[in-house]
Amino acid sequence: MQFNARINLHKASQASALDKMLPTKIKYLLLALMLSTSALWAQIPEGYVLLWSDEFDYTGAPDPTKWNYRLGAGGWGNNEVQTYTNSPTNSRVEDGKLIIEAHQTIVNGAPRYTSARLTTKEKAQWKYGRIEVRAKLPSETGTWPAIWLLAADTLHSEIFWPNNGEIDIMEAVGYEEDPLYRELVGNQELPNIHGTLHTADYFAGSSLGGKTFISDSSTEYHVYAVNWTADMIEFQVDDVTYFSVSVDQLFPRGIPSPDELWSSWPFTQRFFLILNIAIGGNWGGVFNSNFFPTSPYGASGIDHDGNWPQRMEVDWVRVWGEPPVTTPTSVPGLVLADEMDDSQGVLVRISRNDVSPTNLTAIDRGDWAEYVLDAAVGGTYTISTSVAALNPGGNFSLEVMETGSSIDNIVVPDTNGSQTYTTLELGTLELQAGLNTLRMYANSSTYSLAWFDLASEGAMWKGLPIDGFGNADTQSWLGWINVQLDPWIYSYSLNKYIYPLAVEEEIFHTDSQWIYIPK
Repeated sequence: MQFNARINLHKASQASALDKMLPTKIKYLLLALMLSTSALWAQIPEGYVLLWSDEFDYTGAPDPTKWNYRLGAGGWGNNEVQTYTNSPTNSRVEDGKLIIEAHQTIVNGAPRYTSARLTTKEKAQWKYGRIEVRAKLPSETGTWPAIWLLAADTLHSEIFWPNNGEIDIMEAVGYEEDPLYRELVGNQELPNIHGTLHTADYFAGSSLGGKTFISDSSTEYHVYAVNWTADMIEFQVDDVTYFSVSVDQLFPRGIPSPDELWSSWPFTQRFFLILNIAIGGNWGGVFNSNFFPTSPYGASGIDHDGNWPQRMEVDWVRVWGEPPVTTPTSVPGLVLADEMDDSQGVLVRISRNDVSPTNLTAIDRGDWAEYVLDAAVGGTYTISTSVAALNPGGNFSLEVMETGSSIDNIVVPDTNGSQTYTTLELGTLELQAGLNTLRMYANSSTYSLAWFDLASEGAMWKGLPIDGFGNADTQSWLGWINVQLDPWIYSYSLNKYIYPLAVEEEIFHTDSQWIYIPK
């Protein structure tokens, strides 16, 4: 991987000016341009662009177009003691920083704690890239700040965690800053910054991870980052890599098939970002009197008499990656729901639909998904879809952006289950020959979509008539074929896909509807 040098901007003056003058998309384009022409900032892989960021150049609540609150108590699976709120006491933006603050209150003589947990779930998720957060951390014994990623989609297993993966960009526990603990373990430079991967094969005590020592993590800002590709993840602080792991390392005797790979490496799907401070629990509260009899912090491992509130200050969050690539789907034919070129809000999960291996889920009002279609011919296309719903009343609309053709207020019936599918005939849409953008708008929630089928009478492919499912009769030794995955061709008689290798020449020759594939 090659890297270029960058420099941090004086964001308060430059980015705020952009906010006032320019639309959001243009603002981020110019911000990315300014960053790419600077020096000595961060190691950005060559060819990457700024995909998403929050510079926190505003005041008040975290930007609701980018961040969600996760609320409540209940231990969060780790016996934590805090209650997460959406109160500005626990999370707010001020002086160009996101403040996540854990507060202590005394209720009936006992300490209680509130904090905040912010996520980008259903608002921003990414597959591969560089995710970096410049932050200053809390340090009190009992605190457990984290900057981490969870799978947005569930493409590998219906068991969400740990099977679909977790990437902990940065975790720290306050007791590792405690002089009493450092004296007890005999290490004044105890590694206190942790980066970890959790998977079905590697979780809890067997997780993949590393750690490093940062002497001033609670008094100075540092950039915590991961570089994430299809087969490698490396963890950095201030551009210094302290741990990395690759698929080759996990499988030195040879990489298994995708069906076998996911249990060790599920990091081939989209993930969303989480920022939070937990209190106590299975890790934050380890320095307790049960494990360490000399600990002054009782059974909780929390310094109830310590310096509260405690805060994590975030200067900025930036996500870099390769520019998005448009991937048209050929029609007439089947468009699988997860073939979306762009989306807002919708997630993808394993499907029990007979045709599609995945489906769109978590569809809420205002969500949308776009599909780029490559139409063999222009004209009228009939469209149907496969839907599932536990309750009636789901509603969505379709629009072809180039032609303005639309189907409004499509009502999804109750199919008696979120994975019980039925086919709906939706009507007709006008497509132009070549590329079209089909957008699905969600007008309400509680349903799932598996595929769209677009059919057109008289559609042709390479001189051959094709039906609405992409089938054609070559009237040759090849017999019936399916061209939905063009340029791959599925031959029913051969029971396999064929891909022509002579790409520098004319690949297909049609004469009287006879097809020839070069050897």
